[in-house]
Amino acid sequence: MKNKRQHFVPQHYLRQFRIDGTNLIATSLVQPYRFIGPTAINKQCQSSYFYGADGELDQVMSQFEINLAPLLKSVSEKRSFDSAELPGLQMLAALLHVRTRKAVEKAKLFPKRVALEFFNAGIKSGRLPAPKGGLTEDMIDFDGVADELIKTALIPAWMEMHTLECKLLAPAQDSFFVTSDEPVIMMNEYAARLNGKREFVGFAQSGFQLLLPLSPTLCAFFYDPGIYKVGNRKDKLVTLSPSDVEILNSLHLQSAENCIYFHSVSLEARMAALNARYGRLRKPLSDLVRTLPGWAENDEILHIRSEGAKLPTAWRFCQYRKNLRRKVGERRNPDWTATIMHLEDDMIRNPGIEDITERVERMVAEAKVRTSSVCDQ
Repeated sequence: MKNKRQHFVPQHYLRQFRIDGTNLIATSLVQPYRFIGPTAINKQCQSSYFYGADGELDQVMSQFEINLAPLLKSVSEKRSFDSAELPGLQMLAALLHVRTRKAVEKAKLFPKRVALEFFNAGIKSGRLPAPKGGLTEDMIDFDGVADELIKTALIPAWMEMHTLECKLLAPAQDSFFVTSDEPVIMMNEYAARLNGKREFVGFAQSGFQLLLPLSPTLCAFFYDPGIYKVGNRKDKLVTLSPSDVEILNSLHLQSAENCIYFHSVSLEARMAALNARYGRLRKPLSDLVRTLPGWAENDEILHIRSEGAKLPTAWRFCQYRKNLRRKVGERRNPDWTATIMHLEDDMIRNPGIEDITERVERMVAEAKVRTSSVCDQ
C-alpha cells in the first residue's frame, strides 16, 4: 500500500506565509534552535495516515479547506471581515486548534499515563513480562485520536467562540507575524496573573484569549469582551507596536511543536534573536501531567492541565476593563455553555446526518414543545 502523507496544518494556510509568491516557506526548528532555510510547503506539517487509512476524515478536512481557503485569502487581502465571514474565521481557528499533531499528542497524555500505570502494575505483580530496558510512555500509542478529537472537540470549541469578540491585529512598520506547526495560541492573561496551579484556558472560561496569525501582516485575536478591551470599540483593525508584535511572536516559540515559519530568509537573524530571548519559556508536554496525592493512603490522582501560553512581559494593546464581573474560573456565558453541553449530549444520543444548523433548530423546537407542555400543566 502506498504511504499516504496527510497534512495536519493545511497548505492553503501556510501559503499565506510563503516566500515571494513561491511554494517555499522559511523554516526554523525551535528546540534546539536551528535555521533550516527555504522549505517546500507541501513537505511541512504532514504525517503518514495522520487521519487514518480509510480516507473518510481526510475527505472531511479537504472539504473544510475548500470552504475556508477563499475566506482566509479574502480577509487577509481586505484586512477586514463582516458578520457573514466571522463564523468562518471562528471555524478556521477552532479547526486549526484541534487538527494538529501536537493537539493529538496532548489528547494522548492521560490515556498513555493510565496505560503505563496499568502495565507497570501487571509487570510488578508478575502477570505481564517486563520489556527489555523497562517500560516507558514512548512505547505506548493509540490510533484514531485525530478522528475522535475532531468529532468531539471541534463543534463545542467553535460554538464557544461565538461569545468572544474578534479584532484583527496589524504589525507596525518593519514588524511581522510568524506562525508555526501549532498555529493557534491559547491563553488566559486574566487567570495567569493569579499564578495559580490551574491554567483556565478552556474555550468557555472567563478571560480566554486566542490568537491566530493569518499572514505576516495580519493576526486574528479572539478575546473575552467582558474582561478585555482592544483598541477603539468600532475598530476592527488594531495596529500593534513593535514590542507587542515581538511579544506575540514569542508566544509561538512557546506553542510550536517543532517548527516556526516566516516569509523571508532575510529575517533569520531576527528569528535567532527572538529564540535567544524567549526560547527558555518552552515547556515539554509531559509537564502538563501531574500526580497528586489522593484521599486515601497510597492513592494518587492524575491531573492533566490545559496548556496556555504565558506573556513574557505585559503588552499594551489589550487592556483590562474596569469593574470586572466574572472571576477567574467562572464560565464566560454559563447559559450558552449549558446549551452546548446539551447539544453534545444530543449528538451522542442521536447520531445521524443532520448538520449543526439542522440539529440546533430541532433542539430549539423540542425545547419549545417542552416549555408549552409545562405551561399547560
